[in-house]
Amino acid sequence: MVRFSFNPKTDWNVAPTNSRIENYLNSGQPIVVYNKKVGHYLILDNKLSTGYTVKDPAWYNTKTLNDIQNLTGHVRGYANYFSTANIFTHLETPKLAVASMYITLASPAELLIIDPQGRKLGKDPVANTSYEEIPDAAYVYDGPIVTSDTDLDPVQIHETKEIHIEAPLDGKYQLQVIGTGTGIYGLELTSFDSQGNSQNQQFHSETIPGHMTPYAISFDSANSTNIVTKIADEIPPEIEVSFATTTQQLVVRGRDNVTLNPVVSVSEHNKETTYQVNDEAGNTTKLIFPRVKQEGKEIKAELKSTQYDNNPIIKFPKTELSYEWSIDKKTGEIKELEQEIESEDALKVKAKYNQKKNETEVTTKKGRGEEKTSQTLPGLVIIKIITKTGVLGVEY
Repeated sequence: MVRFSFNPKTDWNVAPTNSRIENYLNSGQPIVVYNKKVGHYLILDNKLSTGYTVKDPAWYNTKTLNDIQNLTGHVRGYANYFSTANIFTHLETPKLAVASMYITLASPAELLIIDPQGRKLGKDPVANTSYEEIPDAAYVYDGPIVTSDTDLDPVQIHETKEIHIEAPLDGKYQLQVIGTGTGIYGLELTSFDSQGNSQNQQFHSETIPGHMTPYAISFDSANSTNIVTKIADEIPPEIEVSFATTTQQLVVRGRDNVTLNPVVSVSEHNKETTYQVNDEAGNTTKLIFPRVKQEGKEIKAELKSTQYDNNPIIKFPKTELSYEWSIDKKTGEIKELEQEIESEDALKVKAKYNQKKNETEVTTKKGRGEEKTSQTLPGLVIIKIITKTGVLGVEY
């Protein structure tokens, strides 16, 4: 595969008009361009009468090269300008590939793809290993170039990684986004079938160093409507219940094997409170409280059941939670906090915090007939009740 770089002019105030670029776009080939004023790469995918439509994984709500800038809305203003264009093809004469796959990532992360035969392309930053095993394919790294024209903090300009596979095999591909830093990423996948029809999907999520988000790609060179990408996660999230010392409220969070911060929603029905946690793959977990009551500096709650996706509801032994506290009038901080979790199956945990001693005494009894165990821990310790495949547990 040969990569042609087209540099239309030393500097442009508007996007250049060039027949070669237009021929490629008209033949269904997207083009990677660079805007040196911003120090950023993006994709042109169609010619308009006064510019181009674009795909930009970093500023993912940008639709054209001439959009009005709104950084908080993830729209970058390129002022209808780019300085260089990169074209991927086997021949200089524009020719639509039999089928192709383009993957672009803007984030502090790397890409690693595995084809149906187990061949790899990309980089695993955890193992610090790069792969180039897939024929007629390329993994391109376009680092941000910060110039005097750049009006953004350099940390806001994401590095861009691109995968291009020409004539991909039909079948299942595994794609991994592996974090190299902390931040939000934009992932875009554009595929073409043998007729030139395209399928485009975009994903936006969070990553941290070493975190791997798996995606599954089904590729069909005969029909683009069958080309589907989804997060490869079939495990529902778990739920954590604890006490927030800053707001003095009951707090419910999600835990997931893939999604870093699952979305939590709450609803009321028939005097019951239901917390629902959703991960990015569409898996859900519900936690039902028949009673949540807060009066003054005291919270009492009761847990009833949980439900993973649409599976049968799992009922808990009667489990009660209580929190009672006092506030230091001078500092506004927690002065004393008593926490208690008690279940009919003999799980019982008590914790008492004393600000003067700056320590928490924790007493635990996990089974019937077992003796209590006590320990004193430094600082303010919060007891957490967690679900794990339908069973309640305690962490602190």
